[in-house]
Amino acid sequence: MKLLDFLQQRNIPHEVAGNKVLVNDSLDLCGTQITELPEGLNVGGFLDLCGTQITELPESFSCESLYLAPENFKEVESKANCGAHSRAIFVLINKGEFYVAAGCFFDTFTKFCEAVNGIYSGDSAENYIADAQECIDKLTANLASAA
Repeated sequence: MKLLDFLQQRNIPHEVAGNKVLVNDSLDLCGTQITELPEGLNVGGFLDLCGTQITELPESFSCESLYLAPENFKEVESKANCGAHSRAIFVLINKGEFYVAAGCFFDTFTKFCEAVNGIYSGDSAENYIADAQECIDKLTANLASAA
């Protein structure tokens, strides 16, 4: 099923502007038959892809926070039990940059480091950032070996 069909069937408010699909609120696709996301998808809240048949992410999308099952994606690296709240973190490439998803956070690695340093200090901050860097290193190695 295509995302636009799903949005229309469920009466989920959205806009289509050229090649972009804009959803102002959160978008829970958990358990749906959606198989792919369009480029330029912009979700104003969280985007939940757990339990979907989606296995690849578009090269460019945005959302406030991202939830997915990393084992379903070949271009996502993850690590469990990170940070003070033992969250799973995910790293992927979006818009040509490394993005980190951790709890309600989804943004570039640089923004992740800024957020972590603003909330945590000392070893807690360093370890959380090191966990994300470890995922980046693994993803980089996996992508290089696949090329």
